[in-house]
Amino acid sequence: MTRIYQFFFNNISPEGILFDIFKVTVADNEVVVNSGLIMLMLLALLWVAASYLLGSLNFSIIISKHVYHDDVRRHGSANAGTSNMQRTYGNKAGAITLICDIAKGIVAVLVARVLFGENIAYLSGSACIVGHCFPCFFSFKGGKGVATSIAVILTLNPIVALALILVFGIIVLGTKYISLGSVVCAFLFPIFLDRYYAILNSTGVIEFGSPTLLMTLCSIFIACLVFFRHWGNIKKLLNGTENKLSFKKKNKRYASGDDDDENKKAPPRSLHNIDDEDE
Repeated sequence: MTRIYQFFFNNISPEGILFDIFKVTVADNEVVVNSGLIMLMLLALLWVAASYLLGSLNFSIIISKHVYHDDVRRHGSANAGTSNMQRTYGNKAGAITLICDIAKGIVAVLVARVLFGENIAYLSGSACIVGHCFPCFFSFKGGKGVATSIAVILTLNPIVALALILVFGIIVLGTKYISLGSVVCAFLFPIFLDRYYAILNSTGVIEFGSPTLLMTLCSIFIACLVFFRHWGNIKKLLNGTENKLSFKKKNKRYASGDDDDENKKAPPRSLHNIDDEDE
């Protein structure tokens, strides 16, 4: 039983303030099982579930519904994310969506880190991303999780996040493909995280240990989730039909994400049987 608790609460990272409140103790590198630890586990799992619900607040759908009396998933790539919001309703709508999607990722991780420690922060961040991609409030049809993933990673490990943002920026500026930058950075996240700890250890100045098993699993899970959500984009990249980033002003009511006039005038598309397209 103690091994299970150790899996969630590892001494390598700060355990969070609730460890002291519930008087959770560690003896001889073993977590002592008591009522306080059980209560702490339950609260931690409740916050992970709450993080999923927080992620399920898909602001592109909320904003398009309450501000534009529409559903962003009926336009463009049919994706409930920042890029489709920007193409469909303009830069302001895209910017507001981006800020909101980033904010929920930060909140999910920060609360978990302060109360429960690093491992639960990784779990909560992962749950928030899952909520964004598969929101229970919107028939499990959400976005691709890039903005929320960036926020989660930035809050979990700013150094690794900044390195990934640099790679993302170089790829997008060089190719104009947001999806390509997203997929490459997702692939690099677990690698960069591992290298970050390895570099710290090699300096000999800070004994920082290594990523816990749970942290490593969460980083791989996030990478696989982003990769899965971009599978349609990957196929389009391979056959040369992927949409490129553009800040040209679109028809705010019927923008399709394409540059030709015929598509700009096209009516909103059904929520069903739509191919996965651009980020």
